[in-house]
Amino acid sequence: ALLLAHSIASARGVQLDDCLVLSLGSDAPRAGMVQCVSQREGEAVGVHRVIFYSRHEQIEFAHEAEERDIYAAGAIEAGSWLLKQPAGLYSAAEWLAPSHSAV
Repeated sequence: ALLLAHSIASARGVQLDDCLVLSLGSDAPRAGMVQCVSQREGEAVGVHRVIFYSRHEQIEFAHEAEERDIYAAGAIEAGSWLLKQPAGLYSAAEWLAPSHSAV
């Protein structure tokens, strides 16, 4: 979500740090800001939506998990990858890089 927010801010010619709003819940979008909201809804196992609002439209990316097993499998796969790396600080982007072949 933050990578997408960065792209949107860059396209607008502004620094993301100057216009980013992070929130939990259903805060109304603010004009001129790039807002990332994390909100848990209902009893769904895993529904994740990233919504970018503008004055004239909204762009939405969604992911819906049917079972929690997918999160455990991803954590195990990431941990297995991490064990093969030299000591250091890594991001999910490094693990998800194209050179990493997911099982």
